[in-house]
Amino acid sequence: MQQSAGTSRTTGGWMLAAIVVLLLAVVAAVVLAGTRVGVLGLVAVLVVAGLCRLFLPTAWAGPLAVRSRPLDVATVWSLAAAMLVILRLLPTP
Repeated sequence: MQQSAGTSRTTGGWMLAAIVVLLLAVVAAVVLAGTRVGVLGLVAVLVVAGLCRLFLPTAWAGPLAVRSRPLDVATVWSLAAAMLVILRLLPTP
């Protein structure tokens, strides 16, 4: 893996750590509070991921930078919106 000038190997390391911590928090929310809270947590994580991709430079976006910035943000936020719609359509226990 070659490095370009001005970047380091750990550029996306902090983001990966943050994603793992948020994922563990969502799993804990599912276990402690139920599925609906967990899904809302996942939606919140996706919204934050979209905001990070929207405002961070591409070099700092790490694994969030897949295609162009508008396409990445639209994809992540569309997934979050779809999860909210599905959550709304599911019957409340």
